[in-house]
Amino acid sequence: MGNHQFAVNDFNQAIKIDLEFSDAYYRRGVSKLKSKLYHEAIADFKKSYEFDKKEKKNAGVFDG
Repeated sequence: MGNHQFAVNDFNQAIKIDLEFSDAYYRRGVSKLKSKLYHEAIADFKKSYEFDKKEKKNAGVFDG
């Protein structure tokens, strides 16, 4: 796992500060994917997508 576990820990801290930080979920997902933690990575990608979608909807980018 190596540096990916350190990255996951850093992204965990970022998420504690901002629970809707979509980029932190995405990047944590990438680190988990590279660590072969596939189910956890998918969960992070889904959260990232949902928060990103919500953010863009609030900005008027998404219609539905």
